[in-house]
Amino acid sequence: MKYSIDGLFLLCVFVLVSTFVVFNVTKKPLILDSVEYQYAAENVLNVNTLYAGNIDNEVDYRLFSKRTIGYPLFLLFQQNNPLFVHLSQLLLVVFNVILSFHILRNEKANKSSVLFFFCMIILSPVVFFHSQFVLADLLLATIITTIVAVFTDTTIENNKKHTLLAILWAFGLAIKPALLPSLLAIPFLLIWFYVAKRKLFLSYLLPIVCWALLSWLNYNNIKQFELSSISTINVAHYNAKLTIAKKHGIDSAQSFTENDIFKIPRSIDAYSAYKANLNRVGTTTILSNFSTYLKVHFLGSVKMILDPGRFEIYTFFNEPTSNKSLTELLFAGNWEELKTELVKNKLLVVLFVFLLIVNLVKLPFFVVSLNRPNEAAVFKLVIIAYFIGLTGPIGAARFMLPAMFVYLTLVSIGLSKTLKFFQKSSKG
Repeated sequence: MKYSIDGLFLLCVFVLVSTFVVFNVTKKPLILDSVEYQYAAENVLNVNTLYAGNIDNEVDYRLFSKRTIGYPLFLLFQQNNPLFVHLSQLLLVVFNVILSFHILRNEKANKSSVLFFFCMIILSPVVFFHSQFVLADLLLATIITTIVAVFTDTTIENNKKHTLLAILWAFGLAIKPALLPSLLAIPFLLIWFYVAKRKLFLSYLLPIVCWALLSWLNYNNIKQFELSSISTINVAHYNAKLTIAKKHGIDSAQSFTENDIFKIPRSIDAYSAYKANLNRVGTTTILSNFSTYLKVHFLGSVKMILDPGRFEIYTFFNEPTSNKSLTELLFAGNWEELKTELVKNKLLVVLFVFLLIVNLVKLPFFVVSLNRPNEAAVFKLVIIAYFIGLTGPIGAARFMLPAMFVYLTLVSIGLSKTLKFFQKSSKG
């Protein structure tokens, strides 16, 4: 099934994102993650070492594994030219839109769903803003959207489909460590396929092989068998710290990270101690305040669904964000300080509130789409729930981005179902 309006939609998306590029191409948002990715790409290219920092400065052993190899490889030969990076990320946005149209066709969605999807994309500027940032989220989104497109495509032979899904899963793991916990599902998946279908899809071992290979490469540099130091950083610097901010206030959270165990590790032995101590302290803090942590995780998950991209909006328009984490201020209940930080630029506050309302409107249509769900809808829901659940404590829109296009296909289908229901009701 083909829609004659698809070409027009893609042209509009391309023109819209190109406008963002022209508007913002001379600016270079100062995002720590972006700097680290660019350094990682340069070091892979010039010294054949994955290190997300200036290799000539004092070594920070966290940076050997902090950024996985996937996105730095994507940046090779373009990391020093912002225009090339913006254009390549722009193409990722367009490709994701094409894939989303393909998913809707695979599910035999009607033309109104395609139209509504286009409207939802336009009303989700966080997607376009990311074409300006040197971040891995759009590349991971491309992998996730491709996975859903392959899963819903009935023309692909079954064995080939499972092989493609396994390869894409491995690629996604190489791009961001966010997929690392998903490896726990592989043994159960293999057992289920064997019991239910009498087939053993060994291709699903590829993500595990990818994890082992990348972890072994990191072991050669830091003597720690790990995919990424982000796992350790998240436990203590974010999850445990946000738990303390919620229970004892932001000052206590700040004091928590001033402990000597948080010092930058400058040697292999120091990194080994850093990792062990932070995992121990972070885990102990979370478990001893588990009810508070559950509240933080739940609130972060809700925030993640509704957040229209405060970080992206303020960064895109070159508005400095708070020296203090606004998430910490939110969980600590420092409402006056939070309000003060947000209203420094009133136009951006208006834009933020408008987009927040849009996200609230999307939510009921997402729920409607799950009424009598088919296999594709359940698969999408699992992916969306995974990313929301995994990054819940922080709850920022950028961590929802990998599943954003998948989410919007469900929203557009739900909107189409709602329209069809009211049309039938009016005729009745």
